[in-house]
Amino acid sequence: MKALSSIFLSVMLLFSFSAKAANTDEGDKPEVPFRPTFSIEAGVGPAPIHLILESRNYSSGIGSGKKLVEAGKEFNPRQSASKSPSLSISAAYRPFQRWEFTVTAGVSWVNGQIIQHTLFGTAPDGSPRYDWNKTESTQDYLMLAISVTPQARVFWNPRWKVQAYSGFGLGMVIFKDHSFIIPSLVLAGAKFGGKRVYFFAENTYSPFATVLHGGLGVRF
Repeated sequence: MKALSSIFLSVMLLFSFSAKAANTDEGDKPEVPFRPTFSIEAGVGPAPIHLILESRNYSSGIGSGKKLVEAGKEFNPRQSASKSPSLSISAAYRPFQRWEFTVTAGVSWVNGQIIQHTLFGTAPDGSPRYDWNKTESTQDYLMLAISVTPQARVFWNPRWKVQAYSGFGLGMVIFKDHSFIIPSLVLAGAKFGGKRVYFFAENTYSPFATVLHGGLGVRF
C-alpha cells in the first residue's frame, strides 16, 4: 500500500510540473472569467478496506460474523475481497475556482456462499450445538457494500492544464444488516484532459475505494 501511494504521489507531482511548463507561454494572455461547472464522473478502484475487513470477520466468525457462528453458519468467499473491484458514480458541482463539492455513490462486493452446519444437540447452557465437520446445506451469498459520500475538493493550481487537488468528507457505508459512517480523505488527486471530457486519478482512503481511484468525467 505504501509503495503504491508513493508511486502515485510521484506521478501527481510529475503531472503538475509538466502542466506548469506547458502553461509558461500563456502568462501574457488575459484571464478567462471562471464559470461554475457541473460534472458527472465514473470511477473504478480496488475494494475499500471496510469490505475486506467485513469479509474477514464473516469468514472468521468474529465481529459482525458472530451471528453466523451462533446459527451454525459459515461464510466461504469464492475469492479474496482484496481482489474485488469498486465502482463509483459522482456528481460534482464547482461553484468556485478553487472549490468543488461532490456526492459519490459507490458499490463493491464479494461473492461467496453460506454453509449451514448440522445441528447435533444442545450445550449445557441450552444453546444449540453444531457439527462443524458436517454440512447440512449451502446457499449463495453476495456480500454487498453500498456507500454514499459527500466531499469537498480544494484545487491547488486551478488554472493549470493538469489540476491537482485534495479532498475530505464523510460517507455512509451500508451492508445488508448494518451501516456506519466513516471519514473520506483524498491525499492527492489530479484532473487532466479537455474542457468537456477529462480523466481523473486519486490517492484516496474513502468509503468507495482504497489507495487508488480513477476514471472519466464529463463537464456540462
